[in-house]
Amino acid sequence: MLITEVKIRKTFTEGTLKAIVSITIDNSLTFHEIKAIQDIVQMNDFYLFVISLKSSIMFLICNI
Repeated sequence: MLITEVKIRKTFTEGTLKAIVSITIDNSLTFHEIKAIQDIVQMNDFYLFVISLKSSIMFLICNI
């Protein structure tokens, strides 16, 4: 699986939430509303999360 496209939907300057993105994998599967969150302790680390509204569960996709 290869990430073929990343679209930055919205960016934020304050707080730990820095961006909302959409990612396309292999030009066929797209994930929307992925949150890019900055680590509070190590300011250089970012994490990507998908939040399930139906089950109130947060999934960590990767550390970038």
